[in-house]
Amino acid sequence: MLWSQIFLANLNQVLNHRLWGNTVQDYLVFLLLFGVSLLLLRLFRNIGIQKIAKIAKKTKNEVDNLVIQSLKSLPWFLYALIAFWVACRFLLLPTGFYRYFNFFLLVVVVYCLVRISEKFIDYGTQKLIQEKEKKGEKPSRSFANLVNKILRGLLWLIAILLILQNLGFQITSLIASLGIGGIAIAFALQAVLSDFFAYFSIHFDKPFQIGDFIVTENDMGVIKKIGLRSTRLQSLSGEEIVVSNQELTAKRIHNYKKMKERRVQFQFGVEYQTSTAKLEKIPSLVREIIEGIEDIQLDRVHFKEFGDFSLIFEVVYLVSSPDYNQYMDIGQKINLALKRKLEEEKIEFAYPTQTVFLRKNS
Repeated sequence: MLWSQIFLANLNQVLNHRLWGNTVQDYLVFLLLFGVSLLLLRLFRNIGIQKIAKIAKKTKNEVDNLVIQSLKSLPWFLYALIAFWVACRFLLLPTGFYRYFNFFLLVVVVYCLVRISEKFIDYGTQKLIQEKEKKGEKPSRSFANLVNKILRGLLWLIAILLILQNLGFQITSLIASLGIGGIAIAFALQAVLSDFFAYFSIHFDKPFQIGDFIVTENDMGVIKKIGLRSTRLQSLSGEEIVVSNQELTAKRIHNYKKMKERRVQFQFGVEYQTSTAKLEKIPSLVREIIEGIEDIQLDRVHFKEFGDFSLIFEVVYLVSSPDYNQYMDIGQKINLALKRKLEEEKIEFAYPTQTVFLRKNS
C-alpha cells in the first residue's frame, strides 16, 4: 500500500512537472490526440475513400472519379500537419509559433488545392477536345493547351495573392500597381498583343483551320500551323509563307476548303470561217463531253459573242468536290476531249489574226 502511494505521488509529480510552459500531462494528451487524429485520417484515406470510390464507379459521371483520384493524391505530409494542428490546440505555445505554423499549413493546403484544381482544368480541356472530335470537327490542340496554361497561371496568381494577403500585404494597392504596369507593358507590346488577340479571333470565328487552302490579296497556300503571333502557309510551289495573325485577319480571305462545290466558267473561240451548221453543233458536242465525265454537272453552254478575231463560246459547269487537284484533272479532261471533238468535226480554234483588205481603184 505504501509503495503504491509513493508511486502515485511520484507519478502525479511527474505529470504535473512543467516544461516550456506545459505539464508532462499536457504533452501526453497532445501525443494521444495527434495519434488518434492521424489514425482517423488514415482510416478515412484507406477505408472511407475506397468505399466512396466503389459508389462512384457505379455512376456514369466522370467528375466524381476525378474527385476520388484527387483525394487519393493528397500527400501523407498534409494529413500529419492537420493531425498536429488539432493536437497542438491543447498546448500552450508561443503566439509566434501558431502564426508561423498556421501560415505554413495555409501554404501547404493552398498548394494541394491548386494541384487538384489543375487536374480539373486538364480534364475540362481534354473533354472539350473529345466533344469536338465526336462532332467531326478538328480541335485545335494548341489553343486548348494555351487556354490550359492561362487558367493554370490565373490559378497560381490567385493562390499567391491569397498567401500574400495572409502575410499582411495590401493586395488592393498591389493589384493597382500591377494594373498601371500592365498598361505600360501593353503600349510597349502593342504589335505582339494585336497578333495575340488576333489568334483568339481566328480560333473563335474560324475563318480557316489547319489543312484549309486559302487565298489572300498577296498569298495563297495550305494552312500548316496557327501560332500565337503568326500563321504559316505552304504555297503551291512548296515554300513556307509566314503571315502575322493581325495582318491575316485584316485581309479578305478566300477559303476554298469551305466550298461544297466549285463553279467553273471558261471560254473558247473558233474561226470566223466556221460554217453556221458547224457552229450549231458545238453546244451539243460540249454537252456530250461534260455529261460523260463523273462528278460534274453542266450548267450552260452558249455562243456568246462575236470577238475581235473569233466566235466566242462560253461554258459553265459545276464540280461536286472542292479538291483543287480534282478540279484541274477535270479541266484537263474537258480541254483534251474538246480539242479532239473539234478536230473530228474539222472546226479550227481561233488565234489572234489580222486580215487586211486591199481595194484596187480602176
